[in-house]
Amino acid sequence: MVDILHQNGNQKSANQFSLDLAQPPSDIKLNDSNYVVWAKMMEIIVRGWLIQTVEQKLRPNLLQHKISKGLWDALKIRFNAGSNKLIIYELQSKAYKLTQQGSTLEDLYNDLQAIWAEIDERQPTKIEGDNNILVRNQEIQEERLYLFLARVQSDLDPIRREILNEEPLPTLDNAYSRLRGEKLHRAIHLPPPPPAIVGSNLVGAGLLAKNRLDTDKSSLWDDKSSLKCTHCGGSRHTRDGCFKIIGYPEWWEENKIHKKKGR
Repeated sequence: MVDILHQNGNQKSANQFSLDLAQPPSDIKLNDSNYVVWAKMMEIIVRGWLIQTVEQKLRPNLLQHKISKGLWDALKIRFNAGSNKLIIYELQSKAYKLTQQGSTLEDLYNDLQAIWAEIDERQPTKIEGDNNILVRNQEIQEERLYLFLARVQSDLDPIRREILNEEPLPTLDNAYSRLRGEKLHRAIHLPPPPPAIVGSNLVGAGLLAKNRLDTDKSSLWDDKSSLKCTHCGGSRHTRDGCFKIIGYPEWWEENKIHKKKGR
């Protein structure tokens, strides 16, 4: 075997082989007499390259394939035809489960567009005829428009109904642009919050409340013309407040002296 397969007396296995694509092995060139050696060398190169281009977590299950063709066929079966429908199903399910809850309108739109782009790549249209393709693409866009509008938060119901009532329906990009414009318009024209009663405002509110309370008390104090005491026969007080029963206050005598002096 050639030197590239033997380093320090040990044969380098395929899973250990490191391929430098910029500098491919130059020790061996195919000629009329070395096909067997050249073929083995190419097998190691191709198999090693395939394994190195697969994610690390997937490699253990691929090492059982001893030749590059078997490895390639296994990758094709696993990731191409057989599982493509499953991936499309998972992508469609993910699209139907997306909502705007907890995210922005922009996030919802971008996430759905990314999912649909991958679906289109994996599931190209099989319809023949330019007109038929155009009709089918329009149907797909309308379906995606309905799905997008159904995932938008309910606060945008008015603009959503406006879009759905149009004939013909706008494109998905146009609908998104209008919804986004409505969100921005609302953000700019939000009414200012009511001023908080703090600082001097709080003092003013307190004084206003006190004045109202004093006015109420004054009204109650002055409105005694209809009161009549059943004990002494006096007016402007009742039996419960009669001084002849409950006793005269200290200022009573002083008040009488002031009245006499005034006469």
